[in-house]
Amino acid sequence: MRLRLLPEPAASRRQAAVVAEHVDLLRDDHGFEVVGADVECDVALASGPEGASALTEVRARVRAWLVQDLDASSPGDERPTPWSTPAHVIAAAPWIAERIADLRGGGPPPLVRPGIDKTQLAAPARATIDLDGPLRVLLVADEDSGWEDALRVAAGMREPHVVTLLQEGVVARDASPDRTVGPLTARETQSLLRGHDVILRMARNEALPHALLRAFHAGMTCVTLPLADHAEVVVHGFNGLVSSYDDDRGGARALDLLARDRSLLGYLRENAAATARGWPSCRQAAAMLALALRRLAMSAC
Repeated sequence: MRLRLLPEPAASRRQAAVVAEHVDLLRDDHGFEVVGADVECDVALASGPEGASALTEVRARVRAWLVQDLDASSPGDERPTPWSTPAHVIAAAPWIAERIADLRGGGPPPLVRPGIDKTQLAAPARATIDLDGPLRVLLVADEDSGWEDALRVAAGMREPHVVTLLQEGVVARDASPDRTVGPLTARETQSLLRGHDVILRMARNEALPHALLRAFHAGMTCVTLPLADHAEVVVHGFNGLVSSYDDDRGGARALDLLARDRSLLGYLRENAAATARGWPSCRQAAAMLALALRRLAMSAC
């Protein structure tokens, strides 16, 4: 089956990398032939509104859109939306599928959760809890931002703690954590994550909860905001704590609670690792995407 992937200039680096990983596995594991713009294809796959805009110009039997976020595709936008496009839609999260079904009517579109590369990220069988030392807090400075807010929240803690800021694609200028590191290799990052208890994530828009999933795979828990994008990953009081918007003191109190109550910290970390073990790998997600694309191609025959 010939597949053409339409590039998404406005996509985040993380979204672009996720799509590329899965397309590579479609080619290597499932016999898809990835073709260029000058070749007629069986399936044309867009990963965002810019790519979806170009779908009508592509010579393809089936045109599909893998919807990873709805923030850039709100009503009133001149670009195609997942609820008005003539293309087939594949949703990357249950909340996206439900929202599209509500807006366009009918049943929800197929669901394919983006996978995690578990060759690099293997969730531990048990999390190792330090019962006596300071709470080890990790912040990540990346394209989804929020790290400045996270620094301010961490600064409000009253219990003993150590804050590490990991730079990933962003240079954190004028930051004052206890330690700043990065950029790191994948192996170095995994080693760093395993040396921390909790990731403090204050990004206000994060289409793919990759940072949290990666932390969960290292046996960490989280303190984060109530994003729809996180709903199927973070369960408040089970594998993490959910704070409120614009509530620095509330976020700091959540961290202080974890610093004082190591039983709660251990419970959340164990459940976070269990959540990670149940999340699909890239290979599993690619298999689901291959099945969805083949079903769409068969329906067009």
